[in-house]
Amino acid sequence: MGERAEKKIDLSVLIPQMSSKMFFTGIPAPSLKKVAEIIKVYEYPEDTLIFEEGEYGDTVFVLEEGCVELRQTYRDELRGSEHACLMEVIEGTGENTFCEMGDFFGEMCLLDLEPRSLKALTRSRTIVWEINRDDLYWLFGNDKELQLQILLTIARVLSRRLNALSGLKRERS
Repeated sequence: MGERAEKKIDLSVLIPQMSSKMFFTGIPAPSLKKVAEIIKVYEYPEDTLIFEEGEYGDTVFVLEEGCVELRQTYRDELRGSEHACLMEVIEGTGENTFCEMGDFFGEMCLLDLEPRSLKALTRSRTIVWEINRDDLYWLFGNDKELQLQILLTIARVLSRRLNALSGLKRERS
């Protein structure tokens, strides 16, 4: 597994790109500029662990380019073994990556302080925008519209993901 590398960003390039991402849906330009100032951009090589299931997280990730696999471990009580279950694959092309199921992951760290429920692993060279929870909360304190728009987007995406998971469970029954 490789190491991530921080990439330098030009805010004049980043801000227009942000408006094409689901995570930033409905956010006005002045607020996008504030968020852009707290984003860190990282490049991960193929087959690199971004975060591990069970660790505490303080970062939400917006996919710019590449492919991330989200897996969850479950215990099979009948067989006494554990298995990794593929929960979702998020892919991005760099331009207008707008996936109905979300172009972001790790968002639960904004809603609770529980350990991560999934493992995130790159399937290809991947570029993500990392947003620290505390930095974003600081912005929320001064911009309630920003807070509302981001939380509504997260709620919509979580609802879609739960519906997809429910459909998958029904298919397997």
